[in-house]
Order: sequence, then C-alpha cells, then structure tokens
Amino acid sequence: MLTTSNEEEAAARSDAAASLKESLERLARITYEEVCERMAVFDTPEACVERLQRFRQDFNMGRVICWFNPCGQVPHRQVMRSMEMFAAKVMPHFE
Repeated sequence: MLTTSNEEEAAARSDAAASLKESLERLARITYEEVCERMAVFDTPEACVERLQRFRQDFNMGRVICWFNPCGQVPHRQVMRSMEMFAAKVMPHFE
C-alpha cells in the first residue's frame, strides 16, 4: 500500500491549487472570438460538418468531445434539440 506524508499531501494540494489558479486565469483572458476560432464548433449543421472535416484532415482527429451545455447555461430543451440535430445531421458524415 502506498502512503504519503502530510508534507507530501500538502505539497500535492498546493501544486493542484496553483495549476487550477493558472487555468482559471488563462480562461478569464480568453475571448469569445478565440473560443470560436480555436476550440468551439457551433453553427449550422452543414458548417459544423465542414469544420469537423477540416479538423480531421488537418489534425488527423478521430474523436471529438461534445459539450452541448457549457457551464449549465443552456435550457434543457435547447440542449436536447442541439443533440438531436447533431446526431441526425452531423454524425452521419463521420461514420
């Protein structure tokens, strides 16, 4: 069984807190435009297909993570509609 000392645990918590703080600071600086350009894929189904195809071609991506409700801010009905539309109109292009 692995055991750690109180000092090791405190150091690990301190490192994790510093890493989280850095991530939050970086997140606070990112603009909407940067999210759209670098990370997010949201638009019409056709535009999403095109962008995902470019990602696959440019970066050899084989998987994506879909987050339909960032930070819980989107009403459930809209989340479900987006998921259904994604499944019906985007996913078939990648099977």
